[in-house]
Amino acid sequence: GAVAVLLLYIKLFYWLRIYKSFSAFIRMISEIVMDIKVFSIMLFLCLAGFANIMMVVNNNRILNGTDSVFTDFVGWGPANALIHAYLTGLGDF
Repeated sequence: GAVAVLLLYIKLFYWLRIYKSFSAFIRMISEIVMDIKVFSIMLFLCLAGFANIMMVVNNNRILNGTDSVFTDFVGWGPANALIHAYLTGLGDF
């Protein structure tokens, strides 16, 4: 249901281009989304690198019998490390 609502609003913004007052803003938003793709890819690669480091550190700590570096968010190690790297980048310790 949520995906359908998202697609509905995307379609609404597409149809709002008909009106001159909305068309400049819709074009501006679409250009920003197109330009942010490269930044998003670079951000994901940096997060993946830090997540890989955190996974290695976490696996070494578990093998040595000490506590885990991060909490279990979703139950899958790589996803947990990626979430931990993202939260650490936001300033969460």
